[in-house]
Amino acid sequence: MSRQRELANIKNWNEKNIVNDILGELRRYLKLNQLPEDKNVNGNITASGPFECVEEIKKIKEKVKKLSARRTVVEDTEAPSRSESRCGVDLFDSVARAPIAPAAPFNRHTIRHYMNNQQKPSFNAMLFDFIDASGEKDSAVYRRAYIDRRVFSKIRSDADYHPSKETAIALALALKLTRENAGELLEAAGYALSRSSVFDLIISFCIERGIFDICDVNDILEYFSLPQLGE
Repeated sequence: MSRQRELANIKNWNEKNIVNDILGELRRYLKLNQLPEDKNVNGNITASGPFECVEEIKKIKEKVKKLSARRTVVEDTEAPSRSESRCGVDLFDSVARAPIAPAAPFNRHTIRHYMNNQQKPSFNAMLFDFIDASGEKDSAVYRRAYIDRRVFSKIRSDADYHPSKETAIALALALKLTRENAGELLEAAGYALSRSSVFDLIISFCIERGIFDICDVNDILEYFSLPQLGE
């Protein structure tokens, strides 16, 4: 075996081990971060939550039935004394007659004040702030994100342009943003990285591990049979 071929084999072996290490770490990341899921009687996957406690709901319904029956029996007999009425009969009427708290007053000034305090920069403004902070040219960023120049031109010229989630993710990767900054950029476009989505978890994993090359990210997505960026 020639020296050149031997070196090539060593390189391939090392690259294969690196890929296996990344995939193994990714599987552990998914296992730790993915939200739990349950299957209902039809076999559909549904997120588990506090409202799945069927037995507790049944118990509450039974208590309501007993209270209703008790009230009916008391109403059919002679009127109870004041002390007896405190034991659960007049309680229903007192709750029913309880005054409803009025809604807080509002007008266009309070709404505008709320919006001014809560509103964050648009996707357009935040994106170019990140590009300026990176010190790179616009062309270098959109080429590394594998985004068409015409699409990037629309983002730059239209402050209200709404990009796809894949485009926003590709730009976050191209800018090598932190997990927090990537989340802010996606939020500005109206998106988020969900722990219920394997695709989103893989993107989070890549950002947190510093895997920013779109080709490397697409290789991992392809391994999990998921849509790739730039398609």
